[in-house]
Amino acid sequence: GIWSAEINVGGVSFHKNLRIETIKPNRLKIDLDLPKGALASGSNNAKLHTEWLNGNVASGLKYDISATIIETKTSWKNWSGYVFDNPTKSFDTSEQNVAKGEVGQQGDASCLLNFNTGKTAPGLLKASLVTHVYEPSGEFSVDVMQALIAPYSRFVGVKAPQQPRQSHLDTDKDHVFSVVSVDKNGTPVGNV
Repeated sequence: GIWSAEINVGGVSFHKNLRIETIKPNRLKIDLDLPKGALASGSNNAKLHTEWLNGNVASGLKYDISATIIETKTSWKNWSGYVFDNPTKSFDTSEQNVAKGEVGQQGDASCLLNFNTGKTAPGLLKASLVTHVYEPSGEFSVDVMQALIAPYSRFVGVKAPQQPRQSHLDTDKDHVFSVVSVDKNGTPVGNV
């Protein structure tokens, strides 16, 4: 609502209207357990657990999980200097509902998260997952987490040769480029 603040200093009076928003804190603890590493485009299994903040079981509550998916730079620690992103492709930010359902008697649910990323992504994508769990009154608690999504099962990285004090490669010379093929978690794989 709008509150009025008045301050009197000496013989001078200052008046200001202030807008104050009411923020309701979460009353439920939400734990979304995702598989290790990058998630796959398509279906992924996850586990959801929720309970009241006082520790009581939160049973039979409805939930939904949505995702905002954006481009991110594709890189892995073991492959620094390699470029894995395809410069000829781009991905438009996407908002998707990826799961909904109801938790069981112990506040647990097995979720099937479905991501539709298509084949236009230049490399890995970043998803901001927003989980809402609804109380019987209609109020809800929210949890937000981020995860990587791999739209492809394999990624090819190219590392250009380093040229001291040059940003180009000379013609009429042989240059060796390093190439690597990795899975969605950066582990080398063969048979490209």
